[in-house]
Amino acid sequence: MLITRILKMPLKFASNISFMFKEAGDIHLRYAAAKKAGFEAVESAFPAGFTADEIQKAKEASGMQQVLLNIFPGDSEDGAKGLAAIPGAEKKFRDSLEMSIQYCKSLHCKKLHIMSGVATREAGADTYERNIRLAADRLSQEGIVGLIEPISPQAVPGYFLNDYGYVRCRDRSFSPIGWHPTALDLVKRIDSESLRLQVDLFHLQNIAGNITNNLKELLPYTGHVQLAQPPHRHEPGVPGELDFGYVLPLLEQLGYSGWVGCEYVPSTSSEESLSWVRRLGYSL
Repeated sequence: MLITRILKMPLKFASNISFMFKEAGDIHLRYAAAKKAGFEAVESAFPAGFTADEIQKAKEASGMQQVLLNIFPGDSEDGAKGLAAIPGAEKKFRDSLEMSIQYCKSLHCKKLHIMSGVATREAGADTYERNIRLAADRLSQEGIVGLIEPISPQAVPGYFLNDYGYVRCRDRSFSPIGWHPTALDLVKRIDSESLRLQVDLFHLQNIAGNITNNLKELLPYTGHVQLAQPPHRHEPGVPGELDFGYVLPLLEQLGYSGWVGCEYVPSTSSEESLSWVRRLGYSL
């Protein structure tokens, strides 16, 4: 099926500098490298080891916009994959949320990815929902949108939030939601402008497939999109499971006007990995 580009709303691409431009050195040096490559915006994991002031200075010097930041995910003893679903870590979660809000404010960043951490559904469900409700309320006070992202077991085994909810799976059935809070269900039930989905096309393909119909269902509740080519998480230009010449125009056709984060592992140098942008008819 041919999808016509909507020229009024071209996609905007942001570099994930936790994945890209590692050639430049530490994360605070990657802002300038991304700018030099043509990006106007970045997203990143929490910049552990750097103060908010240090990261803010690097961002301002580069002239870049920070469109997404991951929450502080906890120390190594916590697994460093997030705290929202970890029973007994409620205070650590609240502290991580407050710290991350301060970084967002320093960076003028309006979206915060709230990571669930590794926990079983049975152990983590109640804790997770309480923490996400708390976060949505707190972020609304700061004008920041909290994002929750299902992460596939292939990427992070045991990650608590690993299902979108009522989305069509490869067998065209509906994935069971049970009693645990899956992403789409939780966003609908909390019903807050300060809580949206983060849809990574790499994880969506791994978890559910059926990209066209799932995007139609998910995008009305989505605040941020990311891309990478399954199965190896490289750039869209390498062979893989997704046809980005179809998927990216589909996002436009469905009315998505936000940033698309390039959260991929370059198969070559970061700059050389960007050849797909022009080839698919886009610009940075």
